[in-house]
Amino acid sequence: MLFSPQSSQVIVMRVLLPLLIIAVSIQWSHAEDIAILPTEATVAAGNDIQFVCTIMADMQIVWQKTKAGEDAVVLQDNLDYITIKTTTEDDNSKTVSVLKISDLEIERDTAAYTCQDSEYSRSFSAHLKVYQRKYC
Repeated sequence: MLFSPQSSQVIVMRVLLPLLIIAVSIQWSHAEDIAILPTEATVAAGNDIQFVCTIMADMQIVWQKTKAGEDAVVLQDNLDYITIKTTTEDDNSKTVSVLKISDLEIERDTAAYTCQDSEYSRSFSAHLKVYQRKYC
């Protein structure tokens, strides 16, 4: 189990793959009933990443991207490198949305990514840093 709505649990993992290092952490908030995984990631250019947002309610999820010094931009599933898939549990108790960014680029993708409910009353952000691989 990665997180539980019954506790304010924090889990930290480190994944080591060839040419890819991701530091992963998750926080669950009782007050907001919203979580995102991972909350921070550092990934080599050219790789893909997925952010998973969970809201303990049946509602639409809106993804936004904010680059340093710029206004937030709403992300939509209409770009060739962005995929957004959202599902709701059968009992309408939880909505999960997955934002996948493919073929990461330093300038384009280094940013904060925020998932919000459609009423804009709850949100949670993740930070992505994309770096250039060093070849030997």
